[in-house]
Amino acid sequence: MCEVLQFGGTQITALQSLRNEFSIQSMPLVTEEVNMFVLLHSLLRLKLSRWSYYNSFCCLSQSKVVIVWHDNNVHAYLLKRALKIPIVCVQNGLRHNLSSAGGIGFLSALETLKSSISPHVDDYWIFGEASQQLLQSSIRAGYHIHGSFRANEYAATRQALIPNSEKRRIGLIVSFPNASDVPGGYILNNPEPFFQFNGSVISYHEWFKFDEIVCRAVSQIADECSLDCAVIAKRHGEDTLESHYFAKVFERQRIPVIGHEKGAGYELADSFDYLVATESTLGYEMLGLGSRVAFVSGRLLNIGIETSELRFGWPLELPEHGPFWTTSSNGDEIVNFLRQFLKLDDSVWQTSVSDIAKRVMAVDRGNSALRRSIAAYVGRN
Repeated sequence: MCEVLQFGGTQITALQSLRNEFSIQSMPLVTEEVNMFVLLHSLLRLKLSRWSYYNSFCCLSQSKVVIVWHDNNVHAYLLKRALKIPIVCVQNGLRHNLSSAGGIGFLSALETLKSSISPHVDDYWIFGEASQQLLQSSIRAGYHIHGSFRANEYAATRQALIPNSEKRRIGLIVSFPNASDVPGGYILNNPEPFFQFNGSVISYHEWFKFDEIVCRAVSQIADECSLDCAVIAKRHGEDTLESHYFAKVFERQRIPVIGHEKGAGYELADSFDYLVATESTLGYEMLGLGSRVAFVSGRLLNIGIETSELRFGWPLELPEHGPFWTTSSNGDEIVNFLRQFLKLDDSVWQTSVSDIAKRVMAVDRGNSALRRSIAAYVGRN
């Protein structure tokens, strides 16, 4: 028995912090794990579908609300046809229409669903105005702008930053896959397909070539401005794809690659004075938390794909270049952009930058609004 069901996953991970207020249980997808007792209950009701299985799971658990953590799983938007309890989605990453090679993009999958049934949840807790513009035409929901769940939890316990008396630091945030998920286990010169976008197939080498271009620009500006420079990676350890990749592309000049344990990315990013990101969710989260983040979002342009998708703030109507973002894919232009970025004074960050940041990534320290909503659903109010 529980108050809250997490849809998807065999364990409670990010939502673990809610357990100090609510009883939570995971309801794995049928493709992840099947509970034989629940399956038997469903069969005895002569119901033989995944939806009847989920219905039986909810009935047996006596849960009052379902929280969808993997909000890019389109099956979540069909749950309303099987369950009578509220369905709540929590955005946990930037959404776009890229797909794995041979797959279908999230937005395209939603459009396919719309041809037969209206994708629907009760509430959708999203990053910001940009997310609502992107999703509201495809998903029927009550939209609540609250930022990132993980970043909001971090913000509630974030310590005051102590200025570094030594050299200031600039870090490039990168996002590489697990080596076990990459054919051959390498990135540089790997011709295997990685992503697909509007019919164009993008290889591992083509996709990550942009990280090399941006890293060279960051390294150059760090030398010019006497800054310490490092790559901020998703995985901890020396034997990672990121470490091998940057060691090969920078044979003569070793760029430190600093990884972090899962969930500790905010603390690591907070140790830098300046951050540079491409399309990283962590970059957006740190911007929302008030860090100085430069966005270089010319990855698809570097491959020869003309689109506004993956640009900073998409689908907001923003200029191609701004005080802390650029769509350039040219190394020299990126260096010039970073020079101007480093010169931005506090007044600019407190006004124009702050206003735009709120539109892409809001902040609700401790997820207070979401917690109140869940409390109401489970009958605490």
